[in-house]
Amino acid sequence: AFISSFLVGLISYGTSITKVLVVFNANKVVIMNAYLLMFVYFISLLVNLVFYISLAILLSTLFKSSTLSVLTSFIIFLIGFLTYSLLYSKAWFAFLPFAHLDFYKYFGVTANTGFLGFNITLGTNVTFSILYLLIATIIFLTSSTLIFKKKNIA
Repeated sequence: AFISSFLVGLISYGTSITKVLVVFNANKVVIMNAYLLMFVYFISLLVNLVFYISLAILLSTLFKSSTLSVLTSFIIFLIGFLTYSLLYSKAWFAFLPFAHLDFYKYFGVTANTGFLGFNITLGTNVTFSILYLLIATIIFLTSSTLIFKKKNIA
């Protein structure tokens, strides 16, 4: 969908270079190419997806029922969305993975408009978010691999 909408946009609006003013990490103003900003949004969505996929893999190795693992992953997704919307201004919220899932917020724009727009959590920045999610994903995948090796499949 990303590639097809990108191609339709290129055909419809041309390839003229449009510059966008972006506030990076809530303290630095940067002029970016609009296509580059769209690519950053796409990468932000991929990081979010990889985190939830690794969580779902961990839950599927823990539970015997695939329905229970999918339902648990979906409930965690909903809880994360709701807690982010309500508690992003609390200092302790920076230690939960939900505070780091949207990298697009560090570019001064919100992917979700309205009263549930994602804001920068207190005490976080791009580097901290990348490291936090990388470590969490590695822990999820490593523990799911170890658990899967210990299971008696026969």
